[in-house]
Amino acid sequence: MVKKSGKAGQKFGDKRGPAAGPGTSELAKYLNVSEMTLWRWKNDPGYDFPAAAKINSMEFNDLDKVDAWMEARISERAGDQ
Repeated sequence: MVKKSGKAGQKFGDKRGPAAGPGTSELAKYLNVSEMTLWRWKNDPGYDFPAAAKINSMEFNDLDKVDAWMEARISERAGDQ
């Protein structure tokens, strides 16, 4: 399972949904990837990464959708071996 914490000990697990979710830099930390990797996942249609909600030019990510996406990727890779 993925650790659900962000900047300065902020917990994302209690507040779900796009408006309460983390922005891009927080999501990159949550997933333990660089912001460039996250950008690639978001911009490559082959990855089918969940779209973020945009509010006033800011992106907010729904962690439930991101977690489901990660679980699906893990399952796909486990099935390939």
